[in-house]
Amino acid sequence: MSKIHVIYEHASKLATFLEKFDSDGHYYVVRIQRDGLAIDEKIINFCYQNLFDTPPSPDGVHLGPFPELNDLRSFAYKICEETQCKSVNLISLHDFNEAVIHSSNKDSLRGELDKIGDCLTNVEDQAAVKSFFRKVFQINSDT
Repeated sequence: MSKIHVIYEHASKLATFLEKFDSDGHYYVVRIQRDGLAIDEKIINFCYQNLFDTPPSPDGVHLGPFPELNDLRSFAYKICEETQCKSVNLISLHDFNEAVIHSSNKDSLRGELDKIGDCLTNVEDQAAVKSFFRKVFQINSDT
């Protein structure tokens, strides 16, 4: 199973047009990727609509708004569940840029990204693994 990386930023640190659009200072997703590739937009829109009962802003560049960081965490976890990934890692744009600067290649960047951020593990994935092992050990104890 793979891991999702969600790169986000606060509106106050993004382009000035977004500051004018969002005076409340929400969080926005800059990029969502799984194994270096973008997540399907239909999944992203479904998850956002499911959590907030409204489509994401039609900015076309940034996904949001997310009033609180916990709202962003809920959204990221929902995408992790929908795509059946092992985990999702939320990384600020600043931390992502620092990792890029200190990485010499894609492999070292992946390693850096795994070390930083806020990693949320897919509980359903973990429960399936535990259930599998429980069944294996139960079968073995019955023989």
